[in-house]
Amino acid sequence: KAALDWARAFNSEVEVVSVFDPYFHTVAFRGLAGVLSDEAGKIFRFREQERLHEEIIHQGLGKIYQGHLDAAANYARSEGIAIKTTLLTGKPFHQTLKYLQERQPSLLVVGRFGTHHNASLDMGSTAENLLRLSSCHILIVNREMSPPPEAVLPREEVAAILWSPEAETRLENVPAFARAMARRAIEDYARRHGYTEVTPEVMTEAREKMGM
Repeated sequence: KAALDWARAFNSEVEVVSVFDPYFHTVAFRGLAGVLSDEAGKIFRFREQERLHEEIIHQGLGKIYQGHLDAAANYARSEGIAIKTTLLTGKPFHQTLKYLQERQPSLLVVGRFGTHHNASLDMGSTAENLLRLSSCHILIVNREMSPPPEAVLPREEVAAILWSPEAETRLENVPAFARAMARRAIEDYARRHGYTEVTPEVMTEAREKMGM
């Protein structure tokens, strides 16, 4: 909202950049798998979990962040401003700095905090690093907004997928941080293949087809 106000006042262009880090769990999985014995590795199935991360979490995070960008573009359009959106992967402040060097903007607008923050801090780590290291002017904003429903992209209308009790139980074997994304990936697979209910058999089929 602050960037749009600035663009309107100075007739400038706006590019919204979002950065997500899909690599943290990959590094963790590889480190753990490397130090475990073969027997322990089979018990904890870290190789399979790493593959799960690559196939589902990486793609799932990308879809979530792209959805945020799409909603931002739609909101800007409702305000009469066309914006460019860019999705990057890696450490947020590091990738943002690299992109700043490439794009050479006149102003960087960044939120004081991200989604998770400690009220005792002056600002989040990403904002602080960008404030210290950015080569352009920077505006740190401390506001929240909730766009009206009509100003964000509507969710796609999709058929509901039922889960059998056995499938729900099996889903509990997926690590908690990946469970929602695994559910979405399996439901997407079920829809594409004409299933109306997810069963253990459908889960096995989806896993084999996705190479997990």
